[in-house]
Amino acid sequence: MSHWKKQSLADDITNFLTLIEKYDPPIDVSKIYGIENTFLYKNDYIINIKDIVFNINSTISGTLPPDVTKISIYFEHLCEYDETKNSMTEDLIKSNYCFKLKIVGYDKNNVEYTNWWRLDQDIEGESEHKCTHPYYHFQAGGDELLSIDIGKTIFTGAPRIAHPPMDFFLGFHFIVNNFYNKKHFPFVKKMMSDEIYQSIIIRAQKRLWEPYFNAFNNGSTHLNFTKEKIFPLYSNY
Repeated sequence: MSHWKKQSLADDITNFLTLIEKYDPPIDVSKIYGIENTFLYKNDYIINIKDIVFNINSTISGTLPPDVTKISIYFEHLCEYDETKNSMTEDLIKSNYCFKLKIVGYDKNNVEYTNWWRLDQDIEGESEHKCTHPYYHFQAGGDELLSIDIGKTIFTGAPRIAHPPMDFFLGFHFIVNNFYNKKHFPFVKKMMSDEIYQSIIIRAQKRLWEPYFNAFNNGSTHLNFTKEKIFPLYSNY
């Protein structure tokens, strides 16, 4: 499939950066420049991106504490693919998968508040889980919070929310659509309606989401993306 070819993915990165320059969102993607050539000419199939910073200089509905007026989201992502596998029957993403969002908020006195979200891949062969672990799941918090004074706020390791895997493009799409108010940030509608941007997202969805959601089709033979793995609470009684 052409959308899995390294050249296709490298072209998507190049076109994505062109869109960033065109629409000039308040997002620091400086660490991405040059990564398309590194990816294309290396022998491995790894995308490793750190410190993409999404700046939101406005309040976000539902934020606690409510007087947080400015938020920065730091996006870290590593995705290594196994080219020897068939994406229609096996998950190509290796177990070193990393998808982290560090959310830092500031109030009017510049007091800092921090939280983390991460999208995890359940590792095959580990001991039996005590609680539900969808094959890919979103989870708040993490070890990073252990060194932070969280006052009277409670964070729990559950629930682990089932979600399909995401690469850099889908991660960018996820953050922009969940955290940027379309009324306050005009770039959102403009960028989302751009045909080049849409084609990049469609190819990313074909790579990662089509095999995932095919688990719900009768006759699916995928070894990793099964209904029981991606959504363990799905009943087969």
